[in-house]
Amino acid sequence: MSYTVTSNGGSSRSGTITIGGQSFQITQAGVCSYSLSPTNNLSIPMGGGSYSVNVNTQAGCAWTASESLSWVSITSGSSGIDDGTKNYTVSSNPGTARAGYASL
Repeated sequence: MSYTVTSNGGSSRSGTITIGGQSFQITQAGVCSYSLSPTNNLSIPMGGGSYSVNVNTQAGCAWTASESLSWVSITSGSSGIDDGTKNYTVSSNPGTARAGYASL
């Protein structure tokens, strides 16, 4: 017996195939979605410091964090599968206010 499952652009789904009284369950993962906490903009003091962002997603969903700012460094949690935490440091700021973003 063979079967084909079409691509899934929504949430996870499952179904059952029954042949001759024998049942076989199929479960297909859905599209991954992500949320970050805290979700608001962060105001970092002039002296910098260590911070973290929680990544929330469905089971089996991979994520990778990156930054391109010379004054922000990921210290742990640069990638993962399922929920996780990205830890980073922001160096002190000897000059005028600066802004930037990191991506997931």
